[in-house]
This record gives sequence, structure tokens and C-alpha cells, in this order.
Amino acid sequence: MEEFDRFEEACAKAFAFLEQKFGFGAPELERLGREAYVRFHKGAHTVSISWEPGSSPTVELFHPFAGEGRTPWADRDGVPYARRFPSWPRTTRIGRYDWDRPTAETFDAYMNLAAENLAAMEGEFLSASGG
Repeated sequence: MEEFDRFEEACAKAFAFLEQKFGFGAPELERLGREAYVRFHKGAHTVSISWEPGSSPTVELFHPFAGEGRTPWADRDGVPYARRFPSWPRTTRIGRYDWDRPTAETFDAYMNLAAENLAAMEGEFLSASGG
């Protein structure tokens, strides 16, 4: 199994709660050059997980935003968006992972930790109507 396939599979499993508990849509997969993206949309809100070989996966939250701080390349359907990174509790121990040659176990462990963190720390964003 290719590394991108492992990443996408681990994301879909770990973040399935977004669909089941919070009403987000099914994961949308996209590969651009050396990067892979798994995105979950709920109305105007998006949870995006990206990965590029050699670096750790990144979880980002996108929401509509007018004014300073918007992310121009994240505009969707003419609506300006802002992005931010989810909060992590100070007590979270991330550990060391080999991102040059990640295994399915590496992706599973990291994605499960990231998903647990997202659920614990970003309930307001996840519960928003998204409209």
C-alpha cells in the first residue's frame, strides 16, 4: 500500500466521528504534487488534514471570515475564508514519528491522537451549524 493510501485510510478511520457525531460530510480526498489532503465539510466549515512525505500531518480548520486575517487562497465559491490550527492541551505528548518512512501504525497512532485532540478541544467549531 502506498504511503498516501495509508495516510488517507488512517484519516478516514480516525476522523469518522466528524460524520457520525457532528454531521460533516464524507471525507474528500485530493492529491496535489507531493501532498495529500483529506477534507471534511459541514456547510461553510472545513476540517482539513494534509500530509507531505518527510513532515508530520497538519490539521487545519477553515471558516468564513471577512476582514483582516483571511487566507486568500482558501476562498471558496467567492467567500473569503480564514484558517487556524486546533488547540492542543499542554499535557499532550506527541512522541517521535518517522515521517520519512511512515507505516500504517505510525499514521494510525498520530491520526488517532489528532482526532481525540480535535474532539476534546474544538467542540464549538465542530458543533457550529456550518451554514
